[in-house]
Amino acid sequence: MRGQYALPGMKDFDLVVNTQGRAKQRRSALFGAHVGYRFDLPTFRLAPAVEVEGMRLAPRHDANLFNPEASGVAHVGSSPYQALLDDPTSVVTKKYGAGLHRFSTRMRTDVGMVMFNAVFAYRSGGRFEPYAGVGFGVARVEARRAVAYQTNPSGPIEMTPDTHERVNHFNSRDRANDVAVAWQVKGGLRAMLTERVSAFVEYRLIRVAATNFTFGATRYTGHAPTDPWRVKHAAMRVSTGLMGIRYSL
Repeated sequence: MRGQYALPGMKDFDLVVNTQGRAKQRRSALFGAHVGYRFDLPTFRLAPAVEVEGMRLAPRHDANLFNPEASGVAHVGSSPYQALLDDPTSVVTKKYGAGLHRFSTRMRTDVGMVMFNAVFAYRSGGRFEPYAGVGFGVARVEARRAVAYQTNPSGPIEMTPDTHERVNHFNSRDRANDVAVAWQVKGGLRAMLTERVSAFVEYRLIRVAATNFTFGATRYTGHAPTDPWRVKHAAMRVSTGLMGIRYSL
């Protein structure tokens, strides 16, 4: 991330901000539905089935980010008297050095997934039927209401000098989206309620590959303008329990 800054007695320079950290996910709900076809083979206890499934997951992510190495100066103004001044690189390193440039971020992510599943059920001959399956598909991840507050070196939260409002560094566009590969494994137990209706409980492990978002540049009166912010979100892994109703035609 680059933004124009100035130091006393020196020309403007580009400050490179490359922060990283670990996001934490709060509890979230998973909803979905599927349709499929089951192959009931009389001579086999295992009954294979194929499914097409749609799901939606809406977690919230919080993160504390820090700059792991001294920020670089991409462009230093040059002039005949520049040599008489302190090296701006050393000044920037002292002010924005490793671990000093920090941000607190949060965003709401909506994850819509389409999965193609292969499921195998064990026909026990009784009311209860265990099953297991695996699925592969795609996920569209949309990040919205994203905020990034600078907490150091500007203080608890950076404020604009004129209106004294919190500086959200994504203020010109606080939403973005990306598409990623997703897969899941699941296992559960189905209980027959009637000849066609059954209830199920199951456990799932879902993984969505890494995604990349581009949020808007920082645009506030009195604040140094920045380039658009590029955010990489590592792969998401969701461990969850589900319950539902199944109807057989």
